[in-house]
Amino acid sequence: MSDERALFAAICAHPEEDTPRLAYADWLDEHGGPDQHAQAAFVRTQIERYRMPPDDADADAVERRLALEDREWQLRRDPDHNGWRPWAHLPGISESFRFLAGRSDGFVRGFRGFAFGAPDALVTAGARLFDVHPVHGLFADAEDHPLTRTGAEAFFAAGWLARLRRMELHVEARLLERLFRCKRLARLESLKVRFRAWDLPDAPESEAAGTLGALRSISLQLEGSVSDPRRAIAYVARLLPRDTLTEFAMNRTDGLPGGAVTELAAHDRFKNLTRLRLVVTGAGRERLEPGFEALTAAPFWPRLRSLALTHGFQDADAFALARAAPAPDLRRLELQVNGLTRDGIAALAESPVLRSLTELNLTRGGQIGDEGAVLLARSPHLTNLARLNVNDCNIGPKGVRAIAEAPWAAGLVELNLRRNAIKKAGVTAVVAPGRFPRLRRLELFNAVKTSELIRRLTDRFGDGARFDP
Repeated sequence: MSDERALFAAICAHPEEDTPRLAYADWLDEHGGPDQHAQAAFVRTQIERYRMPPDDADADAVERRLALEDREWQLRRDPDHNGWRPWAHLPGISESFRFLAGRSDGFVRGFRGFAFGAPDALVTAGARLFDVHPVHGLFADAEDHPLTRTGAEAFFAAGWLARLRRMELHVEARLLERLFRCKRLARLESLKVRFRAWDLPDAPESEAAGTLGALRSISLQLEGSVSDPRRAIAYVARLLPRDTLTEFAMNRTDGLPGGAVTELAAHDRFKNLTRLRLVVTGAGRERLEPGFEALTAAPFWPRLRSLALTHGFQDADAFALARAAPAPDLRRLELQVNGLTRDGIAALAESPVLRSLTELNLTRGGQIGDEGAVLLARSPHLTNLARLNVNDCNIGPKGVRAIAEAPWAAGLVELNLRRNAIKKAGVTAVVAPGRFPRLRRLELFNAVKTSELIRRLTDRFGDGARFDP
């Protein structure tokens, strides 16, 4: 076996360890040309980024993470490097790439780490795939290829399941209990599972707590408008390991009522959450607001670090959140695709709930406008903010100027102004001397059109200013 093959085999045999990856990067530097040197730098850069504690969210950490992301982007910007395969000449590897393409996040610490495909196809190719790639994640949640009872026997018998740390799976609801009892998945840390909640049995036969003892993150995607999220939460909770879960997400079409939030807040399986994401898609968006009292009284509220309430967040919800006791560790608040008006923004801007935030995401808040931006700029509680996303919030020059002049803007490391008509006056406010001294990334896709304004922004922020390709 050649040195290169031996090094790559060591990576596949020990996918969790960085030492074989770094040894391979050294080999590329010593024996390769420019492409291999770029690949080696990419491996080292990704390893450094993945080693950063995920909860580091202050301005210094954000700045460092963005610097590493920019370095990755620069290394892959050349089309010749997009989808690197410097090891494709090794036996048994090239034919497996069809299972590894399709997502921008496919690289993990320098190498393809995720497999994609229907469960039956992965069962057939899985053993070889896992032998020749350091794969630790599986994406098999395609709507038209669920795991059914017909294919379940072969799937749950696959030895490579023991390699998995992350899995996304579309599954028949009646197979959930078997999934959570699968001993081969004892090392699984993150699970996203999609199913039809109305097909659930009344209750699991018994609790399966402890089988997936390494699980830290669970995401439920419930299909269909008649599904009952409260019942789904109660069912899955009986199958979860005790006291290990730190992240919960739920995506349910056509509404996520306050009763579901109350069910979540009351269950002891979720008492140690630090991240919570609730996503509501579809036309029928029931109000979350009735569940806020239970949410903010839940055992996990004082330690919550990230809260995402995506789609359908309205002024009434903002009033309820603004009245809540501050979560002292809350760093990230995402309210994407919201219906907030100036009244909702005013309530949030004056709330101490924002005091600990380092990141605020208001993407697609089309009613926020200049008035909302001005109110946000006046908030006395955003002194720790490092990242602000107001993509597609109908903000014009007046709102941009207010943000640029806000005292807390001096701490911003990242600002997303995509799809806002900031115009010449807005650009002038952004590039004014002394403004945004720490800003490293400024997103301006569909916000700036003329070459003169683009030149002014690049003169001020260099490659950190991002425009339409």
